[in-house]
Amino acid sequence: MHPCFGVPPEYLVAIWGIESNYGDAMGHINMFEALATLAYDGPRQEFGRKELIAAMKMEERDNLDPRQMTSSWAGAFGQTQFVPSSYLTHGVDGDGDGKIDLWHSPADALASTALLLANAGWKDGQPWGFEVTLPQGFDFGEADVDTMKTIADWKKIGVKKANGEALPPGDKPAAIIVPAGAHGPAFMVFDNFKMVLKYNNAQSYALAVCLLADRIKGGAQVIAPWPRQEAPLTRDERIAFQNDLKKLGYDPGDIDGVLGHKVRACIRTFQKLHGLPADGFATESLLVLLEREIASKGG
Repeated sequence: MHPCFGVPPEYLVAIWGIESNYGDAMGHINMFEALATLAYDGPRQEFGRKELIAAMKMEERDNLDPRQMTSSWAGAFGQTQFVPSSYLTHGVDGDGDGKIDLWHSPADALASTALLLANAGWKDGQPWGFEVTLPQGFDFGEADVDTMKTIADWKKIGVKKANGEALPPGDKPAAIIVPAGAHGPAFMVFDNFKMVLKYNNAQSYALAVCLLADRIKGGAQVIAPWPRQEAPLTRDERIAFQNDLKKLGYDPGDIDGVLGHKVRACIRTFQKLHGLPADGFATESLLVLLEREIASKGG
């Protein structure tokens, strides 16, 4: 099959650019040193051990020189920043030279990335999503990548395309996401958006890939303004968020500075209790509100 395994090339080019600046920033740490460090200590020990073993299998299977196997500090390598286990499963010879080289062959890297997405379930010919506007009084508790409804259901409550057009007909399942909270742009996303999440499980990453792919293909820019007045939280502030939620009786999961699904669910519950839009978006002002509540309870 190859040519892109049904994955449009603009998505592959977007991933290539975001992951390594088109091969300019692939990481220069010895892969075995990076993965052994992760395996030894810290929150990613299990990942580090699994990938260290996979790196050994890479070296053995493909007769690679371990001294030349470079990566980022997190063990990701090559033009599209695979990890060793993904290489073993999805690596493919894209240029037909009889070997798989994700460091030096863009064709191998892009073909392998396409195969990974195809194996994850990429739906050929289907969109990733598009920008939408939400109706007055929209329940932001439903703006979650895992809350899937049909397009028809979203249309009934007044969701429209950002350009003013009605949503397309049909019963295709879709989710609404608000990556910058209630005061930023909103997007309707479909299954192919979730396939990009399988490459990197961060909504901001998947959205960056999909929006860049649209622009590469000649699509329009995002219409709604981003709330730039909201300063990004530091790692210490993100950890404080998790600690404060835990002090108030919520379960934010591991205290690791990563505001994932569990943290966003806790934030939504807290926001609802305080009459705020339940968008699950962490801000400095919300952190202040959490700390005030802890103080009022003698925490």
